[in-house]
Amino acid sequence: MDNPQSILFIFDGLDEYKHRENLIKDQSEFNGLNGLKDEMPITAIYAKLLQKKLLPGATILTTSRPNAVGTLKILNVQSVRVVEILGFTPEKVKSYIDRFCKDNATTASKIWLHIESNFNLLYLCYIPVNCWIICSLLYDFIAKHSSSLDSLVLPTTLTDIYKGALRLFLFKHSPKDQQQISISDYTNNTFSTTIEEVLSKLGKLAIKGMENEQLVFEEVEVQGLENCGFLNCMPNKTNPALGFAMASQYCFIHLTLQEFLAAREIAKTDDLNEVVQFINDKAEDHNWYLVIQFVAGLLKKHTFEVSMCFEDMLCHSLIQGNKDDLVLLILKCFYELSNEEAAERAARKLESCKEFSGSITFFDVAIPDCTAIVFVLRHCMTRLVSLSIEYSLDFGDYGCSELMKIFVCKVSDSHKQESSHLTQLDLSCNKITDQGVLHLSDALKSENCHLTQLDLHLSDALKSENCHLTKLDLSENQITDQGVLQLSDALKSENCHLTQLNLNYALKSEETVVQNLDYLEFNFIGIRAKKMN
Repeated sequence: MDNPQSILFIFDGLDEYKHRENLIKDQSEFNGLNGLKDEMPITAIYAKLLQKKLLPGATILTTSRPNAVGTLKILNVQSVRVVEILGFTPEKVKSYIDRFCKDNATTASKIWLHIESNFNLLYLCYIPVNCWIICSLLYDFIAKHSSSLDSLVLPTTLTDIYKGALRLFLFKHSPKDQQQISISDYTNNTFSTTIEEVLSKLGKLAIKGMENEQLVFEEVEVQGLENCGFLNCMPNKTNPALGFAMASQYCFIHLTLQEFLAAREIAKTDDLNEVVQFINDKAEDHNWYLVIQFVAGLLKKHTFEVSMCFEDMLCHSLIQGNKDDLVLLILKCFYELSNEEAAERAARKLESCKEFSGSITFFDVAIPDCTAIVFVLRHCMTRLVSLSIEYSLDFGDYGCSELMKIFVCKVSDSHKQESSHLTQLDLSCNKITDQGVLHLSDALKSENCHLTQLDLHLSDALKSENCHLTKLDLSENQITDQGVLQLSDALKSENCHLTQLNLNYALKSEETVVQNLDYLEFNFIGIRAKKMN
């Protein structure tokens, strides 16, 4: 075909395609067929298009939820560009809340202050449908408790939000059951026998879908659940070749709701050993991570037994190493349990473990993850000396704000006289701006902060084409020889735009001053001269 570069292929919803596991097999089986007239399965065609074996030069656009992106990595596809739909910014979340509450400014302010102060909720609200769910839940809850607003405890964990969302959808879509359902009673997880039967069927369907990585269900699979309010019916499409309309297909109204319903069914068992076995079986599978979080939150009445399972997993994972994703999951589960004593026991058990090195490293940490990290690690008072959170695109200033609570918050009555022994903190490559540095500065002033080493990789930032910094004050910072060399290297970069650099009392030793200061100043003068010309 002439001019393949003028062709655009759009594959919408890779995560919803139930045969994507055949991509590797079919691509290998039909490896020798690369002609336009060769017949092969759609999976083989898709793989060959991505790998430029078929119509090289054509543009391939694939949409997918994050859970299926790993499929493309298995195919060794080098994507030219990855675009993520970020949804609402915090400013747009606030605007949405104001419009949702219309003329009720008091309720709007209460909702916004609660969401803004809880990064779990703020992060959820980036997705517009989640914003509607949370606003609906909080609005109703506040309205029902208007007489006690000052002492009102609003939901903060993902589990509590989705328990409320479950009641919300039942209330909206089951008019005959509205008298039995109160949206504002989000802590209540019990329903009538009739409703519970429907939820149990949905839970089993959700688990089946999770097991098979299935997001779309055939009509026969959802029989009796078509109008339950939790499923979307996808439009019928008539296939001319068949001469009749295909049967309807269904999916849950949101993947997270499918995960919550699956967790709810798993957590219903009276045998906690089954739950522990489930957690151990699925702990290495990222597709089940949110389900495990929900299971933890749904088993608060069994906090002691469940937390013992997570304590063992936490210690084992840190000792094994290279399991930062699993460690982060476990910390999130402790947050969903929302029990300070459980978090304190986990920290004590970790620090009593002889094999624990005293160092924890995370990569690709999102803002809400910091809440879970702080919830447990602020109880570590003896052996945790080094914490690294690196290369996290979503960390930024909000992440700094949350993480600094590890130094400035009183932990518990039993530890009120103690403070963290953390001495090394690495926040390299996290897109931290002036506001984030202010949060760091406030934490460093705390009497509970004993940091002696803080890494931000400022020199790397100065070399970035996105860095527009013109003034930099590093006075009184005790920069070492290595730091001077890194800064000198950054100043030589063509992307460096500094015109003012303050190094008063910034260098650590006389040796540094003698050997490297002239070199540093020479590079800076050269940069400034180049800018003036």
